Amino acid sequence: MQRNSAYQTLILGFALFVAYIGYVSLSSIYLILPPLFGLLFIHFIRAFDRGRFDVLLLIALMLIIFELEKGYLLISSLIFFGLMYHIAVPRYRQFFNCLWCLDLIYIASAYIGYWLFLMLIGNVFWMQTPAIDWHVLLYILLEFILVSSI
Repeated sequence: MQRNSAYQTLILGFALFVAYIGYVSLSSIYLILPPLFGLLFIHFIRAFDRGRFDVLLLIALMLIIFELEKGYLLISSLIFFGLMYHIAVPRYRQFFNCLWCLDLIYIASAYIGYWLFLMLIGNVFWMQTPAIDWHVLLYILLEFILVSSI
């Protein structure tokens, strides 16, 4: 009897999704834990480059959980990731060749760009805009260390 790797991939994706739900809940309680937003952006870029739509679906579900937990506008992070992928990422790749530098730029632009994107949406639709504090710099640093160690 031969094992099917599609089932193993599905089980691993489901396990990652459940673990991410628990982790995002903990990151809301303990502010030292980053919400892994930049890491999801890097995986979004890599999955989109490789045409892995199953991974993109998993990332989309994780982003929806992130938005629900943090109280952001639903599907705004998916729109932001799509815009960043088609507008900013080609320009970043044009100017920088080192992967280490690109990872740092991707993580920083994911956090700061998403905050600016939510500010823009909030001002256009007269909604409450999110606040940013020093924790974002800590999140960028921790996620960069995490990504560079992989």
